[in-house]
Amino acid sequence: MKYLLGVLATLLISLWWYYLPPGPVCYVEIEFLAPEETAPLSSVAIMSGADKSSLGSIRPGDTQTTRIYPEDASDNEVVLFIHRYPTSTENNSWSGQRHYPPGTAFRTHIQIDQNGKVIAEKSCKLPCSFD
Repeated sequence: MKYLLGVLATLLISLWWYYLPPGPVCYVEIEFLAPEETAPLSSVAIMSGADKSSLGSIRPGDTQTTRIYPEDASDNEVVLFIHRYPTSTENNSWSGQRHYPPGTAFRTHIQIDQNGKVIAEKSCKLPCSFD
């Protein structure tokens, strides 16, 4: 029994050590505001601090959310790379300030128009909601 408890404790400690998020979780919501006949965004890459995430095909009118762990990023910003293949070979990028000090959990809602340009952004410190 002692052996089994020791193995279980070791397993739990190793899971905690290797899979513990590196900092507060932050949520980035991407909303694609475009007419229905517009081709979807191929992908949107999101970066903040050392972490990055990517969202696949976003159809017009859809909103997708991802989590990032920016840790204590010194640049204190959120960066997007917006791809619209195959309808356009032009890629757009956007860089916006995080409104809170590094290490603060936040939620950001970003709206993208039919040309792949960011038209609005709002942010709040967690726990919060935009409803």
